Amino acid sequence: EIPLRLVGSEMCIRDRSGGAGSLASSTRALFGGGYSNTTNAIQYVEIMTLGNASDFGDLRSRSNFEYIATASSSVRGFFMANGDAGNNQNSDVDVVTIASKGNSVKFGDMTHKRGQSASFSNSTRAIQACGSDGPSARSTNTIDYITMSSDGTGIDFGDSPNSVSQLKTGAASQTRGCFAGGTTDGSDAINTINFIQIATTGNAQDFGDLTQARRQLGGCSNDTRGLFGSGRVSDPVNTIDFVTIATTGDASDFGDVTTAARYLGSTSSTTRGFWFGGNAPSATNVINFVTIATTGDASDFGDLTEAKPYPTGCSSSTRAITFGGMVSAPNYVNTIEFFLSLIHISEPTRRRGMSYAVFCLKK
Repeated sequence: EIPLRLVGSEMCIRDRSGGAGSLASSTRALFGGGYSNTTNAIQYVEIMTLGNASDFGDLRSRSNFEYIATASSSVRGFFMANGDAGNNQNSDVDVVTIASKGNSVKFGDMTHKRGQSASFSNSTRAIQACGSDGPSARSTNTIDYITMSSDGTGIDFGDSPNSVSQLKTGAASQTRGCFAGGTTDGSDAINTINFIQIATTGNAQDFGDLTQARRQLGGCSNDTRGLFGSGRVSDPVNTIDFVTIATTGDASDFGDVTTAARYLGSTSSTTRGFWFGGNAPSATNVINFVTIATTGDASDFGDLTEAKPYPTGCSSSTRAITFGGMVSAPNYVNTIEFFLSLIHISEPTRRRGMSYAVFCLKK
C-alpha cells in the first residue's frame, strides 16, 4: 500500500495519517464536525471532477466536536479522543470507511480523555500523544495507540518526557513519529521535539529542538522529512521548520508560510505539504503549500470554502476527510466532507466550492 500519514491533527494524503483532523484517499475528501451553526452532515467531493460537496454521513454524537485527533490507514479514517479547554473531554474513537459513504460508528475508546493532542500514524497503528485533560489547559503525558485494522480500545504506548498540551501537530514515517512544541503550563511555549518508534511501545525520547518555541502549530511530512509550520509564540509566527525523521537533531529553517496563523490545519502528500485555516489573528481561509523535498517559502494554493480556525484531518491514498473547526460560537457541528487526495494535486486552485487539498479543522 502507498504510505499515508496524517500529521498532528493534520493530515497527509497517503496510506497512513496521523495527527493531525480530516480524512482522505486518492479519490475522495471528507469533511465533518466542528464548531459552527451548520448541520451534522458528512459531505464529500470527487477531487478529479469539479463540483460541490455531497453528503457522506454524520459523525456519531459526542459531547462536543472540538480538538478532534485523527488518523487513517489506506482503508479507514479515525476520529479519536477530543475535548475543549474545560471539563468536556471524550475518549471516544469513531471510524468511517473512506471509500464508501455513511455515518461514523463506534470503534472503541482511547485510554485517556483529552483534547489538544498530537496524532499521527503509519499503515498499521494510529498514535495519540499528550493533550489537555481538564480545565486551565491541564496537560497530560499519556501516549496511547490503536491498531487500525481491528476494532477495540486504545492501548497504553508509554509517556512523553513532559506533560504537554496545545500540540495539534505530528509528523511520521513508517517507523518513527514526532511531535513538537506546545505548552506545559498553558501560557509559555516550548521548543521540544519528541519521537517514538511506532512499531514498538515505550516512552518518547528527545529528538531535538524547534528553531523557535511555539504552540498551536501544524505539522506534515513525507517518509523522509517532517515539517512544523506557523503557530504562536505570543502572536502568530510564519516560521516553517524541518527535520529528517530518520535521524535526531535540532530542526532547521525551511522557509515561511504566507499567512502566520495559530490553530491551523495541515496535511501532505508524498511531495507537498499544506497549511490552511487558523487564526491570523482572526479566522483565515488561506491555503499554503510547499514542496517537501526542497526548502523555501510557502506559496498560496487557494482558499478554503470559509474562514475557519481549528481545522483537523487525515487521509488514505485515495481520499481525504476533513472536519472540525469553528465558524461561530458556541454551536458545534459534526459534518464530514471528503474529496480526492493530494496525491493527484498538481496546480493551485481558487475554486470556492471545493479544494484540491485535504484540510483539517480543529480548535
